[in-house]
Amino acid sequence: MSLSLDGNMALGTGSITWPSSNLRSVPVLSSAHRLVPGHSKAESAFGLLSYRAGSRWTLVLQGELDIATVADFEQHLTDAELTRPNEVVLDLRDLDFLDCSGLHSFVSAEKRLRSAGGKLLLVPGSTQIQRLFEVTYVDSFFEYVEPHGIWS
Repeated sequence: MSLSLDGNMALGTGSITWPSSNLRSVPVLSSAHRLVPGHSKAESAFGLLSYRAGSRWTLVLQGELDIATVADFEQHLTDAELTRPNEVVLDLRDLDFLDCSGLHSFVSAEKRLRSAGGKLLLVPGSTQIQRLFEVTYVDSFFEYVEPHGIWS
């Protein structure tokens, strides 16, 4: 996924034009170090692109959302929640890794948004990402949407 200076974002096989005035942030990879068994240090990279259309925020998550990067995600999510959106969509298709700290953040966000009259919607991620939702029994806690509906 990439974003050009003219506001065109390449996503999969197509591209989407985002008006510059609606662009919340550009994809910035943050890095943090985390321990990996068998290695002394590994780099954990996380990227996020957020977009606002009316009262809906879409956050496209990229890379690894884990204990080393969850604070970056939560800051972007909090910024979006402060605008009192009707919906926050988390697009998980470009997420390579998710641990329980990220999953906990999703559950907490869903509860906060619901209590404020909004809702959290998820675009499903890879089989590996969705498996974490299943084994922790939170898959039915979330509402899922198809990617083609998130840009309207």
